[in-house]
Amino acid sequence: NEVPTVAHRALKNELYGTDPEALGYPIYHWVSLIAEPGAHELGSDLRISVRNLDQRTSDEHTGEAFPYKLPINEGALDSDGDALLDGWERSGYDAGGDAVKVDLPEMGMDPHRPDILLEVDIMEDLGRPPIPSADGQPGTFETAQAMFENAPILNHGGQKGINLYLDTGGSVDFEETLSMNRGDGNFYDLKKDGFDHVSRDKIFHYAIWGNRSDGQHTGESDGERWGQVPGDDFYVAISDLDEEKYYTLRSQVEILVHELGHNLRQRHGGDLGGARKANHWSVMSYTWTFRSTDSDSSRLKEPTCAPIYWADSEATESSGTAPSEVNVIVDYSHGMGADIDEHNLDEAKGVCGVPIDWNHNREIDEKPVHGDADGDGDHGSEMSDFANWRALDYGGPESGGLWKGWYADDR
Repeated sequence: NEVPTVAHRALKNELYGTDPEALGYPIYHWVSLIAEPGAHELGSDLRISVRNLDQRTSDEHTGEAFPYKLPINEGALDSDGDALLDGWERSGYDAGGDAVKVDLPEMGMDPHRPDILLEVDIMEDLGRPPIPSADGQPGTFETAQAMFENAPILNHGGQKGINLYLDTGGSVDFEETLSMNRGDGNFYDLKKDGFDHVSRDKIFHYAIWGNRSDGQHTGESDGERWGQVPGDDFYVAISDLDEEKYYTLRSQVEILVHELGHNLRQRHGGDLGGARKANHWSVMSYTWTFRSTDSDSSRLKEPTCAPIYWADSEATESSGTAPSEVNVIVDYSHGMGADIDEHNLDEAKGVCGVPIDWNHNREIDEKPVHGDADGDGDHGSEMSDFANWRALDYGGPESGGLWKGWYADDR
């Protein structure tokens, strides 16, 4: 059914100061539109496509129409799609049906703005705890909240972005290592003692800020590995790592929101995996997340647009040297990265004008390599960016994530 639309609100995209020609498909602004769809049966699945005045449609770019499922009754209404029902956000959440146990209105929840509830318990006696706010400067948690607040999300209510509600007042006992494999240093044993399962289990994500992982990684999420199921648990474990590079504000925030991103069903390369896609400007990509911890030589081999990452046109990485805490910025992808056909890539021009030895002088049939977009060893892959923000899945606490004993979940 064709229906007219009314422009409701617009948000200008500053492009981080980047030359639009470097983006290929720049998004200059976002616009929210109001349309009256007419009468439909409760529980119906709607598919929505927007057509511009030039007759181009939104699904030409996204590849599919936007899905929306109508509620089965008034009590099931979730206006902002954050898996917190409107009734809970207006009156409070009662897990048992006998009394209000979580006062969501008092906590600032809004039925017309997406909310994410996250409890982070910090291990006692950590040598390197999260960086606190000081002298008016935000710390690790405040910077993460600002990232979500500045998300390119236009809401029907008065505020843009997403409200990341953080409860960081709790603690758990010290353990040398953390693991989701139910061995020593079991994450779930610590969660059992530190988390209010009765009132929070279906609405809160839960995380532990720990000492060290049992593997060679900085964190772990129980989001299903292939992006099919959102998660509800994760941990960050960097306190016992030797390198100072893990203790900058940027590193801590990026690792935190990377693991939270897996809980929200986001993958390293967006829709196709590819942990180091050069044109996926997202904290989910290793090219971005570990940019401040990689060596200078690694940064030279895997360039990305400097203004996009560093938010400073002077902080170019032509030498491979990372500036210190310059304009700290973390973000999920807006979906603006120019498409790259690896097979036809001009290595002299590289990515965003930076020369690149795409295959690192390796044989093209060796795998995996960082230039391989989908992990199949095919160096003729086409790489496209992926818009994380509009793809967030808020249903992790309700679904409980997915844990399988025969492999560690996504990292």
